[in-house]
Amino acid sequence: VTLNDTVSNTIVVSWDFGDGTIVNTGVLNPITHTYSPPQKVYLVTVTRLDTITGITSTGQKNVIIIDEKANFVPSITDICQNTRVNFNTIGIDSSKIRRYTWDFGDGTPRFIINNQTYFNTYGIWLNGNTNHTYATNGVFYVKLIIEDRLGCLDSLQYPVPISVAGPVVGFTASNLTSCDATQTVVFQDTSIQNGATPITEWRWNFGDGSPVYITTVDTPITHIYNNPAYYNFRTVTLTIRDAIGCSATVSRSNYIRGYRPRADFFSYDTIRCNTYNVFLYNYSSAYNATYVWHYGDGTTSTGYYGSHTYATNGMYNIKLVVTDENGCKDSITKPSYIKIIEPIADFNVGDTSQCAPAAITFTDNSQYATAWEWDFGDGGTGSTDRNPAPHIYALPGFYQVTLAVRGVNNCVDTVRKTIRVRGPIATWNLTSSSGCKPYTFTAKVTGSFINTYAWDFGDGTPVNASLSDSVISHTYLNAGKYLPNVVLISPEGCPFTLKLQDSIIVDSAMANFSPQTSVFCGTGTVSFNDLSVTPAFSSVTSYEWNFGDGSPTSNSATPPPHVYGPGDYTVSLAIQSQYGCRDTIVKPIAVRVNALPTGLITGDSIRCAPGIYQYGFTKTSADAIQTYQWTVNGVPAGTNAATLNHNFAAGNYTIRVTLTTVNNCSSFVERTIIVDSVNANFNVINPVRCGDDLSVNFNNTSGSHFGINGWLWNFGDNTTSPQQVPPTHVYPNYGVYNVSLIATSVHGCRDTFKIEPAVTINPLPSALIVGDSIHCAPGTYQYSANINSIDAIQTYQWTVNGANAGTNASTLNHNFTAGNYTIGLRVTTVNDCIDFVQRNIIIDSVNADFTVINPIRCADDLSVSFTNNSGSHFGINTWHWNFGDNTTSPLQNPPAHIYPGHGNYNVMLAITSVHGCVDTFRIVPAVTINPMPSALIVGDSIHCAPGTYQYSANINSIDAIQTYQWTVNGAAAGTNAATLNHNFTAGNYTIGLRVTTVNDCIDFVQRN
Repeated sequence: VTLNDTVSNTIVVSWDFGDGTIVNTGVLNPITHTYSPPQKVYLVTVTRLDTITGITSTGQKNVIIIDEKANFVPSITDICQNTRVNFNTIGIDSSKIRRYTWDFGDGTPRFIINNQTYFNTYGIWLNGNTNHTYATNGVFYVKLIIEDRLGCLDSLQYPVPISVAGPVVGFTASNLTSCDATQTVVFQDTSIQNGATPITEWRWNFGDGSPVYITTVDTPITHIYNNPAYYNFRTVTLTIRDAIGCSATVSRSNYIRGYRPRADFFSYDTIRCNTYNVFLYNYSSAYNATYVWHYGDGTTSTGYYGSHTYATNGMYNIKLVVTDENGCKDSITKPSYIKIIEPIADFNVGDTSQCAPAAITFTDNSQYATAWEWDFGDGGTGSTDRNPAPHIYALPGFYQVTLAVRGVNNCVDTVRKTIRVRGPIATWNLTSSSGCKPYTFTAKVTGSFINTYAWDFGDGTPVNASLSDSVISHTYLNAGKYLPNVVLISPEGCPFTLKLQDSIIVDSAMANFSPQTSVFCGTGTVSFNDLSVTPAFSSVTSYEWNFGDGSPTSNSATPPPHVYGPGDYTVSLAIQSQYGCRDTIVKPIAVRVNALPTGLITGDSIRCAPGIYQYGFTKTSADAIQTYQWTVNGVPAGTNAATLNHNFAAGNYTIRVTLTTVNNCSSFVERTIIVDSVNANFNVINPVRCGDDLSVNFNNTSGSHFGINGWLWNFGDNTTSPQQVPPTHVYPNYGVYNVSLIATSVHGCRDTFKIEPAVTINPLPSALIVGDSIHCAPGTYQYSANINSIDAIQTYQWTVNGANAGTNASTLNHNFTAGNYTIGLRVTTVNDCIDFVQRNIIIDSVNADFTVINPIRCADDLSVSFTNNSGSHFGINTWHWNFGDNTTSPLQNPPAHIYPGHGNYNVMLAITSVHGCVDTFRIVPAVTINPMPSALIVGDSIHCAPGTYQYSANINSIDAIQTYQWTVNGAAAGTNAATLNHNFTAGNYTIGLRVTTVNDCIDFVQRN
């Protein structure tokens, strides 16, 4: 591990790597150190010297070494197909693992458990346990790969494979598809048994809701399906089980298919007209089908929906043919389903020989119509009645009558007929219809069926009939509105009065105005009143005001008030009426403005202290000044003269002089001045302090009448600040400092204040606790103070885990039990300056211990178990067992140990704590395994006659034989001796012999 101390202005003095290694010579920054296994946490401490202050300090950081090993165990290794196996990890610290990867060996994708992501999301480390279901037969080796938090990998392939056995299931069937209402299917099992293990049971699920069919005989199975729907798909499942209980299942989705298509359709367009597109909706029930539409006019189309435009009217049969994916068909025909027809518009006109106004009758004569819309041609309201009421025509003339009818599907037909209503037919022709008095009106009447004319001009002129006065000219002398008309008579004797739609307008205009005020001083704001006159039916539509001062003219009826400077002004107004009549009026010297007195007050604008100051006045206007009136802040001051002498205190002042000319025009002049004052002052908060508190605050108590906007602090350490309340000032080191403050007011007035000395900073002591970081056993240990201080040390205060300890001395002697400790040291100088330092230490304890289960045994039981009773205050990191037969184990609780044979074995356990402390425990001897005897029965296997026969024991044993126990066909026989003498009758016999050594080790042998 490479370590680099990054604190500036320091030199590394020593490194304590936390594993008992301390380095204080050679190149120290950066430095590389190699840690030995096993994994653990090491607290690294660096000691550094400040090259500026000479004070030493320490820094600490943990170094974590990870060395996790992959290990796991399956819940079972010999299984049938489709059995789930659980896999559990062993001895893995999950908090150190980033990812688990499982390879189940059967070709399925590797299963990854992202432990780090799960912890980041839920705050829990996963132990990596999982499970897997094996679907196929075979032998599969399982592997676990772990990746720790540092990216290091380790893997383990379990030595015992997962063995999957069982039968292989399969079947076939005939008549898989059908168009019939019932469907007979024959199923044939094709399963294969596992080796010599026979299949003992078949379970058939036919997928149509019928009960599961169970049989123990492998024969073809016949099943009849009903097909009620337009498609009937069944999933068939076969489950088999063999003689040892292994089962297998196969399902075939949609395996048996029955088809029964049903054709149907409908339309919202059964009655239509013209070339309207008819749309047909498919309402059939069929699976993955094709569709053929027959439209009844010799045309067809394919597709789910039908759509057709008919060329001619008529009634049409519609047919739909449906064919599904299995070729099953169905069709439907609807006769005269589509009807195409159109309406025909027609009407009759009644009597048209009447003079206007005339009532004309209209009668409908249309065919296939369902709605009627009449337009009588005179711009009036029509009708939607089939036979409307007689229509009244108010005026003579020709009219085009229109009837529009609607049939089915809103198809439309229209017919138009022209009629004449008797009487003169005439229109006006005018050159103009308005003007200014006197106005000459010229008009002409044009038209047909006119016999005589009689004109009425509306101004009292007599009315006379004429055969030829179609054109006239008449003069109106007075302003007003006139509505002329002419009475016309047709050759049939029908009269008609032709009136103008709008009146003849004769207009006039007269301009006039007056100013509200005409004489001013200095400037004049004049409002002008319009007094112009027009007839009541007319109005002034445009104005042009000329104000006589060269300013732009105004076109407003009421112009905004106009501002004049000194002088005499001639004003004019020109107007135009609504119908174009114009008039103008001019008024000389309508406005006169006399000049105001003007001048300047002289003297300084800013004074930095109160006192008596003089201000004067200089005139700049033409007219002579008659009087002077002085005020200061509105209070009369001075005399009727051109100068002012006045005593001013600090503050803001407005000096005013009011002037009056010989033309009695008055004005005033003002001058704003400032009389300022400023006082700089401050104090220091805690002016005497220690070097651990270099941040000093200042309290600014300066003042000014108007406020201060400029500050300059000099802190005595070659630094300055322009702020009113400077931020906390940090001095570079201990020492004595003079401070000054210059205050500048908002008007530039200055004052200075100094304190000498202002700040005294005493030096700090620097302390370091010297002693070991780790002790492997409780006891009394000494720690000493390494002090660097300019001032003498007055007191030493030691603490252990926050409690007072030791005496007022530079060393601490303390009795520690096992645990974590924080040693604290507070040193105080004669100037009450303090340094406090802490040191973390560890007092470990470790005790190796174990017991043997059944330490004395015979050689027929070589598997020995051990109970680990070891302990440590902080935990044990490594274990080392030596079983006395040249074998070892690093496990905390090793599995039962199998010894190679009889003998005495010395066993040792060495343990290492997480902090590297070691302890060893031995038992001599720990295990005694006594040798086994070996017995053989000697004698003939066959005797040809009953009698007493002898059998002897042939013994091979290291230890002496303590007992002999003989049996014949299970019954005790003979004595505790190496030979058996027994009287046998004819028959089969089993002779048994049990021998026991002096160490209770037994062998048992039989002879037939």
